[in-house]
Amino acid sequence: MTQSRKKYTQEFKESIVKAAIETGNAALITRQHGISKELVYRWIRQSKETNKTSKTNSNKVNTDSSSLKTLET
Repeated sequence: MTQSRKKYTQEFKESIVKAAIETGNAALITRQHGISKELVYRWIRQSKETNKTSKTNSNKVNTDSSSLKTLET
């Protein structure tokens, strides 16, 4: 008998990551929601990578726009 993987919504993942980070206790959050620690730690890692990428991209935009202002003057 094979078990199918449970799918979680992006909103659920984000709320779990937020709760784990805010409390500083991912293990507690996993027990409360009946999900594995490894899964939550993966979501946290992915969230940090996504945030890092977003910040890098926004810095590029800011740099590009400041370069344009310099060129325009």
